[in-house]
Amino acid sequence: MLLAALALVAAACGDESSTDAAATGDEATEEMADGEVADEDMDEMAMADDDHGDGDHDHDHGDAIDVPEGMAVPQISVSATPDSESGHNLFVELTDFTIAPESASTDPVDGEGHLHLYVDGERIGRFYNTALHLDGLDAGEHTVMVEVSANNHSAYAIDGEPITAMTTITVEESDGGHDHGDGDLFESAAAPEISLEVTEDPKSGHNLFIDVGDFTFAPENVGGDNVDGEGHLHLYIDGEKQGRLYGPWTHLSLEPGTREIMVEVSANDHSVYGNGGEPVMAMTTIEVAKGDDHDHGDDHDHGDEAAMADGEEDQDEDKEEDKDEDGHSHDHGDGHSHHGGGEALDIAAADADVLIEGSFANGELSIEDRRYSVEEGQTVGIVFTSDEVEQVHLHGYDILRDVGPGEDVDFAFLADVPGTFEVEFETSGRFLFEVQVR
Repeated sequence: MLLAALALVAAACGDESSTDAAATGDEATEEMADGEVADEDMDEMAMADDDHGDGDHDHDHGDAIDVPEGMAVPQISVSATPDSESGHNLFVELTDFTIAPESASTDPVDGEGHLHLYVDGERIGRFYNTALHLDGLDAGEHTVMVEVSANNHSAYAIDGEPITAMTTITVEESDGGHDHGDGDLFESAAAPEISLEVTEDPKSGHNLFIDVGDFTFAPENVGGDNVDGEGHLHLYIDGEKQGRLYGPWTHLSLEPGTREIMVEVSANDHSVYGNGGEPVMAMTTIEVAKGDDHDHGDDHDHGDEAAMADGEEDQDEDKEEDKDEDGHSHDHGDGHSHHGGGEALDIAAADADVLIEGSFANGELSIEDRRYSVEEGQTVGIVFTSDEVEQVHLHGYDILRDVGPGEDVDFAFLADVPGTFEVEFETSGRFLFEVQVR
């Protein structure tokens, strides 16, 4: 299970804060390039799940939305301070913009949306609050970038350049940290009340809303003295702690099956609010169907500010068959058996109205764009090659084709269902590109 995530590494005591002003355009791009690390370094951070990556591209400007006439230009800045226990706390200053998690993955509305987090050029996920805890990065210097996103996950931009802000954090060697006070109760004079609401995200995953009454989120005071009525939250999935939440909303990507979600109300020192000797918490259970929570094309989310898990569980090599969300059988026994999947047209890809060509070789993806927009009713051809044995999966239309040395993908389909559909490597989950049918 790879849920939660925006966690980035333990900082040594006394590490200095890093701040910067809002950055856009070429300036932001240059700053990002200075802070990039190799893809293999990011892999070591266990961001494997639906972070199936923007590949080697540090930023995809293809789906940016220029700020329309009449809309105020969002102003953003970001700063980071070492956390007293581990990692860093990231704070975003944002004006002329409304964070609207309830509208995530819907049509753009001027002046509203959410935020996207990048670390060393790799998109980590979306978040809905203006503060989050970053923990789990390797030692060294890391570039953290926050991007202003529209509801549909396109970046707001000026002259095509996304509106972003950056800061740099330095992580030193550490034996890791933990939240002192966990397990202890902080008896409150007026214990907060808490309830949970989980809804399916229109694109993928689930959005969790936590309603906490008589309570103030105080990420700026985390690790400090307890103040009755303020603090943060702790998120648990299936009994395992995922991390802290500094606001009422978070996006979750969950493994298929019955998932138990629990949230505890925490005081500043990480002890749990108590009411008559019992922790103040709320719990709910949801059923996640296979494939529902993989957020490949969006932003590789693992939850908002929760801690990063070790990665998605490997597929059972001995499992002969499983079924995807549409009930189609897939033989994963040898990792490269042929599957028909959904229906393709009986024409060559080159004869389609729109042709998409790409390749994967030596660990690098080569493709002209990461999102292709087509009109409903057009035919779309996909040609893809790979030096690794894999399967190319077009979601939504459920077309699955083998690819590898000596076996290229070449098929066409009728774009008769509107929406945005991810194309990925089925076995590894690597995100390749999206097809947007309008």
